[in-house]
Amino acid sequence: MPGARRGRHLFHYIAAGLAGAGIGLAAIAACSPVESGPPAATATPTLPPITQVPDEPATPTPLPPTATPTATATPTATPSATPPPATPRADLVALQEQLAAAVDAYWTDGNYAFAVLDLQTGETVGVNADRAQLSGCVMNLFVLYRAALDVQEGRYDVSVVDDLVASTTWSSNAATAYRLYAIAGGGDVAEGVRRVAELIDELGLAADVIIDHPPAFDGSDDRIGTDENNWLTAEAANRALAALWAGELLDEPWRTWLLDHLENVKPGLNYLTASVPGQVSHKNGFLEATNGFVDNDAGIVRFELDGRTYAFAATFLSEEVPYKYGDINLGQQLMRLAYDAFVERYTAPAE
Repeated sequence: MPGARRGRHLFHYIAAGLAGAGIGLAAIAACSPVESGPPAATATPTLPPITQVPDEPATPTPLPPTATPTATATPTATPSATPPPATPRADLVALQEQLAAAVDAYWTDGNYAFAVLDLQTGETVGVNADRAQLSGCVMNLFVLYRAALDVQEGRYDVSVVDDLVASTTWSSNAATAYRLYAIAGGGDVAEGVRRVAELIDELGLAADVIIDHPPAFDGSDDRIGTDENNWLTAEAANRALAALWAGELLDEPWRTWLLDHLENVKPGLNYLTASVPGQVSHKNGFLEATNGFVDNDAGIVRFELDGRTYAFAATFLSEEVPYKYGDINLGQQLMRLAYDAFVERYTAPAE
């Protein structure tokens, strides 16, 4: 349980300037890497080649342009419902064995968790998929859900949050996410966190997703007293993504609006779940803790075969990694194994 690990982690955050009742923020907080490459070689092992290395600027990134959805916008194809959990068939059992072997053989220490969920059938496999790990800014996926639901329910207009959502997804900006918590709470950040926690409970994920405060901001006025840290499991993150994909969480056009925002991520942060072909709507999170690096990503991968769209959810979590970017090769390897397995699954002749 997450509580058993309470007090083990103290985070080092990048300072964010605060003004205007604590929600006027002027810097990007530590939810994404801020250096342009891996650490210089020292006594540590040589890093294997990395397909793509994050490159996060030290100053805030301008907001990307976004379009306000309309009722006539073409929605992303929606399945009828999230399929119930199913016993994995032989091909996914084989994939799980491959995933476990890759994690066991990986070159550097760390706590690694990975899960994939077939969004057509409900089958899921993974490695340490039900182990609670530090969430980092992947937790902000849920405040994005809260904002979209609030707009759908008419609590406030989309113009209030659209740019904040765009910046939160584009550069994993914890500062703009913090403002979303404040808006959700009517100006009270802790109340916004409580409303996000209520949403997590409504999704049936409260046992596996623990939120106490906005990621990167843990002042006394921002906390709800749940735990000293925020936690989630890879499996639970995928279930949350499945609810979005199936249209159970949001109606159109807001489902497509949020999927589009989650796809509109700066190229330097598309190095884990978005390292594979296809369209990927994802939320990542990166931070340095006193006992190592945390690098997480949760996303929905879409690909087309014979004119039909298929999708799977994938979440990669890493913590206590001794080298910055030391997890990336493993995350990319696991994603490629998963992607290839799903393409083969839906290319193969019907049984």
